[in-house]
Amino acid sequence: MKKRKAVWITLVCLLLVAAIAAGGVYWYRGRTPEPVMVYSIEDCYLYTHYYGDTSTSSGLVSTDRLQTVHLSATQDVTQVYVQQGQTVIKGQKLLTYDTTLSQLSLDRKKLDIDRSKLRLTDAKAQLAEIKKMKPITYTPGTSAPTTRPTTKPTEAEDLKPTKELDSSGFMILGGTGTPADPCIIWVRDNLEFDTTQSGTVSKIMAGYNDTMYAILQVRQGDKAAGDVINKLGVLFRQTTETIEVPESGSLREPTEPPEETEPSDPTEPSEPVEPSDPTDPTEPSDPTEPSEPATITVIRYSFAFFDAEDEVPQQTTPPSTSTGPSINMNSGYTANEIAQMRSEKELEIEELESSIKMAEAEYKIMQKEFDSGEVVAETDGYVVSVLTPEEARMSGEPIIKVSGGGGFIIECTISEIKLEEISIGQEVEVSNWGMDAYTGIITAIGDYPVTDSFYSGNPNTSYYPFTVTVDESANLESGTYVNIIYGEQTQDEGNIYLETAFLRSENGSYYVYVQNSEGLLEKRQVQVGGVMSNGYYTEILSGVSISDCIAFPYGKGLEDGTPTVKGTSEDLHSGMYY
Repeated sequence: MKKRKAVWITLVCLLLVAAIAAGGVYWYRGRTPEPVMVYSIEDCYLYTHYYGDTSTSSGLVSTDRLQTVHLSATQDVTQVYVQQGQTVIKGQKLLTYDTTLSQLSLDRKKLDIDRSKLRLTDAKAQLAEIKKMKPITYTPGTSAPTTRPTTKPTEAEDLKPTKELDSSGFMILGGTGTPADPCIIWVRDNLEFDTTQSGTVSKIMAGYNDTMYAILQVRQGDKAAGDVINKLGVLFRQTTETIEVPESGSLREPTEPPEETEPSDPTEPSEPVEPSDPTDPTEPSDPTEPSEPATITVIRYSFAFFDAEDEVPQQTTPPSTSTGPSINMNSGYTANEIAQMRSEKELEIEELESSIKMAEAEYKIMQKEFDSGEVVAETDGYVVSVLTPEEARMSGEPIIKVSGGGGFIIECTISEIKLEEISIGQEVEVSNWGMDAYTGIITAIGDYPVTDSFYSGNPNTSYYPFTVTVDESANLESGTYVNIIYGEQTQDEGNIYLETAFLRSENGSYYVYVQNSEGLLEKRQVQVGGVMSNGYYTEILSGVSISDCIAFPYGKGLEDGTPTVKGTSEDLHSGMYY
């Protein structure tokens, strides 16, 4: 009887264990994982594409036997003197207006231009310094010893973890963190690189120098006994910045009188003259200001990827004598980082130059508006159109257009390198900065380069003038700048160039994490081609298109079927990737 009862107890226990296990599996499968943020390849500017041999220029608009009268926000039309279809002669009054412009408005505009020119000068100086930078270089030895040094970590299989990962998600297996001896770090597959002061990167770098080279390993099943299934090189950096604290944000107690803080502020006994400053009768405000502003130290962390196979020194067959590898830090930046800084600074300079040119054109128009309250005909002709002030402002079209049978003339420049790309009679696209586009004709090309070097771009290249004409039907304004696009504009629709950081490799194949048609995450293999911008972009031959949304491949929940949520460009640029 006792045996039968024991059997029943055993069966009941087994059934309970099976039920609990089944419930756990059901709960695990039924749980809703945290969504992974994905980014639109197109909307978040993760790619670039090739438009053939198109080139751009910009030029100042003027008119030939054509006059367009545009209203500004500060002009209040008092009377219009002409009607549509009316014949006018040069000097005839077209309209009068009042203006709210003042000399202060003109002075502010001029000050903005001067400030932009100073920023341009600084940006050009910074670009010159960037061009002088030399990247971190690794020089392998003439040969390697017959046996690897015991202080040099070798391949993944030589550094086996002795225990499982803890809650930190990483384990440093060996290495000193130098380019010649990078740290080998085993990381969880979905480890997130948090760059805050208490985040993952700060913990990884604890006990190492400000710069740390590492080879990250991902193991099968995130288990110590698992094989290495992926490797990635990462350069970690720690920078320290000292920031002055304004008086309102000082570290002094709010209730402490300013005069009591004055003697305690000087921290250097070698400067006894500081206490004498408050007695100066010419500077009564000095006693409330510390001789040395309060400062705080901010520690920042960042990281950049590199190809582990290329950067880690490889073993070679040694001769009888050999020299060890060496690393030259130079500027402290990699070639990719220097190329990126140079590209960003060149873009900043280009945008500053364009904004200065447009601001100077606006200033001339404002100055003309301030000097006179009436508009007269500049040519003999007839009135093509007359709009009300409300219609003109809403449509962006001129309130009055007078034609004498002419059109618009745009004076542009082109680099001597691209001079052969244009010819007289060639059609070009004229765009007033994305608002409208018109067809223009190149009517003249100069034989001699321009002498004005302020906007000449590369100082080692000569720029030649050329003229574009547009018929009177276009909605352009004299004295403003427009964009000129010339050359073949056949877009390569087949391939795109994706930011390399969004790619991962496994067993020689590349893949990305994509949002599928059901809104779930999907690991998708892609076929890659060449690279551009010093490896910053990788050509994608197949697998994704610019309409897809992808996830940064080093976050949490990166597995098939995970829900996704779409992020914006702002989310991407404020996240850990940047």
